[in-house]
Amino acid sequence: MANPSLLGSVLLLGVWFLLIFVVAIIGLILFIVYMAKKRFSLRRLEDEPTKGQMLATIFTSPYMWLLFVALLGQFITAYLPSFIQ
Repeated sequence: MANPSLLGSVLLLGVWFLLIFVVAIIGLILFIVYMAKKRFSLRRLEDEPTKGQMLATIFTSPYMWLLFVALLGQFITAYLPSFIQ
């Protein structure tokens, strides 16, 4: 009788390979379409903020600074002790 955990792992690996294959095919199709047209441009909306405004919003937001401090704390507690030893 087959090992159930091994069967699950093989099925999960098969699904993963299928997903990678589908993404590769979609990427190939997009690449062919791009090479046929030879142009690609993103159009900006009228009321869309500029890149500078978006960056200013990120760095002036207290929640982003809270996230930065939390990530720094997580880095210090998780990875720094192994580097020091």
